[in-house]
Amino acid sequence: MFNRRKRQTRRGQLPPGPPGAFFIGNLLQLSGDAWIQFSEWKNVYGPIFHLNLAGQDVVVLGNNTVAADLLDRRASIYSDRPRFTVAREILSEGLFFTFLPYGTIWRKMRRVGHERLHKGVVNKFHHIQHGETIRLLADLLTNPGDWENHVRRAVGSTVYSVAYATPPLKNATDSPLYETLEFTKDVVHAAYIDGGLVELFPWFRYCPQIIAPWKQKALKASVIYSELFSGWFKHVKESQVGVVEEHQCVAAYVAAKQIQHSLSDKEASWMLAALAAGSETMSGVLAWFFLAMIQHPGIQKKAQEEIDKNVGRNRLPSFSDYDHLQYIRAIIREVMRKDPVAPLGMQHRLTEDDFYHGYLIPKGTICIPNVW
Repeated sequence: MFNRRKRQTRRGQLPPGPPGAFFIGNLLQLSGDAWIQFSEWKNVYGPIFHLNLAGQDVVVLGNNTVAADLLDRRASIYSDRPRFTVAREILSEGLFFTFLPYGTIWRKMRRVGHERLHKGVVNKFHHIQHGETIRLLADLLTNPGDWENHVRRAVGSTVYSVAYATPPLKNATDSPLYETLEFTKDVVHAAYIDGGLVELFPWFRYCPQIIAPWKQKALKASVIYSELFSGWFKHVKESQVGVVEEHQCVAAYVAAKQIQHSLSDKEASWMLAALAAGSETMSGVLAWFFLAMIQHPGIQKKAQEEIDKNVGRNRLPSFSDYDHLQYIRAIIREVMRKDPVAPLGMQHRLTEDDFYHGYLIPKGTICIPNVW
């Protein structure tokens, strides 16, 4: 590690960053809410700074300009992912779309997913969202104290209906939503920047399970999650045969296009798992929205006035009213900006040495956009 750091110094200067301890670097300076610490370090070291996590180079991108310059304009070398030993290789059999490295499988999954979910075709699922909205409002009126579970149920039910054509879920604890939420918690925890020593020292993966309880737990969970998502895809593949494309759920569409896109059943199952796991993200946005309305009653009053003016009181707003509800749209964008549910975005991995504003960013560096 010392020789590696010495070679980097000869090639160029790393971005500035907080001093760390011998060998472990800045590892012990991270916390469960690292985004807050990153924001403080940005004020000291600038919009791009370097961390050393036991020899793993990490660069934090602290504003939109830096993130766009590197992740967008140089996407060809910044689109890879870290190894994610637990989250991807063990928990999701190396195939969870969100954590896949850029390559053939990633491109196949993205292509077929885009075909069924791009903005020109998602209106086919508006009726599902509208129905779940009505059910959510009824639940909130009946039992407002359990609002969090109502939101989680409504969003999860929407996602599973779109993905697998399931009937509306009755509770947030219903299968398969409950198991999917457990999967989401496990992969998010494992994929965190300091999710486990095995991410920094990959050879830990080969430790016997008897001395590595984390491995034993992950392997057991992997079997459960694999059966969960493969089971749902198999069910749709067998039951949705003959459904016209216009009315196909995403899983049925993927099944119909498997041969065309050279997707195996396992690859298709894990591609759809990424869609199912997204329900927790969306319910998080709605939770922040509720909090914002409570904290800012004046904003809520203006939003209601816009609905009364453009929609009236005789019906609920629909997607046809979207263009006329500018203030509502602005509120939604502000909620996502102010309280992002994924404040550290998604980690990227650099595939070759790069220089930015005179600083060396070495090949293999993990790049983290601090959305917070």
